[in-house]
Amino acid sequence: MAGAGETMSGLRLPEIAEKLWRMIRDLQVGDRLPPERELARRFGVSRGLVRLGIQSLTERGILQKRQGDGTYITSVSADEFVKESMGMAIQVQSDLLAEVLEFRRILEPQTAFLAAGRISPQELDALKILVCNQQLKSQGGEGELDATFHLKLAEYSGNSVLFKVMRLMDDMLLEGRANRYQSPARQTLSIAGHLQIIEALEERNPERAFQAMRDHLDAVEALVCAVEKKRGAKK
Repeated sequence: MAGAGETMSGLRLPEIAEKLWRMIRDLQVGDRLPPERELARRFGVSRGLVRLGIQSLTERGILQKRQGDGTYITSVSADEFVKESMGMAIQVQSDLLAEVLEFRRILEPQTAFLAAGRISPQELDALKILVCNQQLKSQGGEGELDATFHLKLAEYSGNSVLFKVMRLMDDMLLEGRANRYQSPARQTLSIAGHLQIIEALEERNPERAFQAMRDHLDAVEALVCAVEKKRGAKK
């Protein structure tokens, strides 16, 4: 069953509000929105979620509901329009990022735990090569290698379901590796964390591998949250 504020297609309320906002930007102040039924069909969600999204934008002063006459775009200045757009985009990204980080904390330490007992020498060598390539890469290309390291580790866990879940989630997990989070500090942190994980794998120590992955994710989260805090301060 979908959780509160979530649709059967996986969209959540902040994402519905953002979709409405993107549509509004192509309209004019004073225009009337399409009926809720049409919006629900367009976005592939329930009318209830559309109604909540409209309410969210109404509370921001972007829309106005007129009894028996529909919902209209209100008269706001261009500056307010841009400010609201940036604020909403940051909020949606922050909500998704928090869930991505939570997902990784739940799954990836256990992935490392399993891999420590099942990884082959050849697979371990493949991870070492990935980290060496990370060290050689410039900041611009390191994120992809980071993602490959974690996906390969899931493959080497020996659990095909876990690997498929990680692979299916790969596009969403990219949110935590977006360009705005990349920096020399992030690259150094990523490489150091991967090396600690590899040492635990070499020792075939599941508990140490679990902790190394947890420490790695905690360090990444701290860095990413610092970036988000700076972005929020500039809002």
